[in-house]
Amino acid sequence: MSVIVENLPFHPYETRVHLPGRSEEVVVLPRQIIVWLSLTKPDVLTATASLRFPAVLDTGLNESFVISRGQLIDWASVREDDLPLADDRRIRVYEDAVFPRDANLWMYQNLPFTNAEVSDAPPLLIEIDAGILISGDLKKPRLPLIGMRAIESAGLYVTVDGSRQSVSIQRLAS
Repeated sequence: MSVIVENLPFHPYETRVHLPGRSEEVVVLPRQIIVWLSLTKPDVLTATASLRFPAVLDTGLNESFVISRGQLIDWASVREDDLPLADDRRIRVYEDAVFPRDANLWMYQNLPFTNAEVSDAPPLLIEIDAGILISGDLKKPRLPLIGMRAIESAGLYVTVDGSRQSVSIQRLAS
């Protein structure tokens, strides 16, 4: 197994993280598990570390990944129209019914015991078979969500240690 995320803390109180290379700070709600990702068009096979952003690891999300249109543009520097349709089914996301889009996700290794910094190791490519979902912009912003389809398709092994309030993610050897 290769370690992707090691002893990543989650907290019983609200915290904040800074977006790399920007003055922007985002709120992390209590007990949210934050991983650092970047997103590229499906034909791009290298990640841009300067465009990484936080996302909530959400095991209750049955889809791969959800991001708002504004976050897609502002945080990933990708326009929705630049991502091809994954298929013709419509999926309800918050208040919208949207078509899945093809994209690649990249997950960054954290520095152990922190959720605000990532290591210099190359990120893990997560190829999204079912597409990502792009929601309209919400009145109350939410962080992007990475869900169970992405965890399954990448062959990730997720361990939540409630007593230590930490998470580790490994990739099973193929």
